[in-house]
Amino acid sequence: MAGRLRRAAGRSRLSLAVELPPTLAIAGEKRYTSLILQNLLENARKYNRSGGRIAITGHADGAWAILTVGNTGRPIPSAAQEHIFERFHRGAVGEDIPGHGLGLNLARELARLHGGDLRLVRSEGDWTEFEVRFRRAP
Repeated sequence: MAGRLRRAAGRSRLSLAVELPPTLAIAGEKRYTSLILQNLLENARKYNRSGGRIAITGHADGAWAILTVGNTGRPIPSAAQEHIFERFHRGAVGEDIPGHGLGLNLARELARLHGGDLRLVRSEGDWTEFEVRFRRAP
């Protein structure tokens, strides 16, 4: 997945920084946990600006594996932030970004089905950051 993201980032002139400990392992169905991360990374690419950056970090916190995905670009308006996890919610009427408004809703539901969660950490200035929590693999 990282290789595919690096190629897509290169086409969009985005820089990509990844800081994931090699021993950080999550518990869950690989297919579905990959969908969660794929959605967050695709959103970070789509909603970025040309020449922007994407940062992926991870760390362990007790029984949790915590991953954050952040990107440069326009912030999510504060009035819209409480609705971004609703089905069919789109950031702005008439925006020219493909999608149906299902990705974040699906990603959060899948995270919760795995005993974790997905939340918006912040979206202000030139930075938006999401955090997904998974149970750590034994």
